[in-house]
Amino acid sequence: MIILPIQQVRADYKKADLVFHNVLHTHDSYEVQVFLSHPNANNNIPTVREGIYAGSLFFYGQGYSVEEQRRQISNREIIGNDYDLSPGASNISPFTLYIDITDKLHQFIGDSDIVISFATVDLKGHKLANPDFQFGYITLEVD
Repeated sequence: MIILPIQQVRADYKKADLVFHNVLHTHDSYEVQVFLSHPNANNNIPTVREGIYAGSLFFYGQGYSVEEQRRQISNREIIGNDYDLSPGASNISPFTLYIDITDKLHQFIGDSDIVISFATVDLKGHKLANPDFQFGYITLEVD
């Protein structure tokens, strides 16, 4: 759960995005469902689905690699490759993801904060207890 301040958001905004910065590649494939809820939401809410569904992030896991010495390598380790001519390219380069919440944010104008929560499910819709979903931070970009 992450709390984002929104008291500075004007009611006449044109576009709003949740921006996930420095997202890491995953070993497994899964969906991260993102929800918005009021800051006074508490533990009495049975599931994050009580919030407003903001969107999903989909990850296609890269698994593990095995090097010549049979050592298992995480997809988050730099793998040297003398044949890769792309400068700075890496299998571990973090990336940025966006979720458009333009329509949904209107419901929260006037609040001081919104709570961002997540539910992670596998490809069959089963909730995952310990996904390897990692990112640096989230910002709200409003135009």
